[in-house]
Amino acid sequence: MKLSIFLKKNGLTAKAFALQIGVSPSTIWRIVKLGAMPRMSLARKIKLATLGAVSYEDYLLPKRERTRTR
Repeated sequence: MKLSIFLKKNGLTAKAFALQIGVSPSTIWRIVKLGAMPRMSLARKIKLATLGAVSYEDYLLPKRERTRTR
């Protein structure tokens, strides 16, 4: 699942989520709005904070392949 979808489904802002995982809001904004690729350490934090709903593979696979594997 894309991080933007997770945030919307859970009523979280990028700023609130960033504070929750200990990164700057601009970092999360770049991932959500610009499609930036997070570093592995940040991807782990995101995966843990979302209980696995957003995984590193979600950033790597093209959209059509993401929907096929789930």
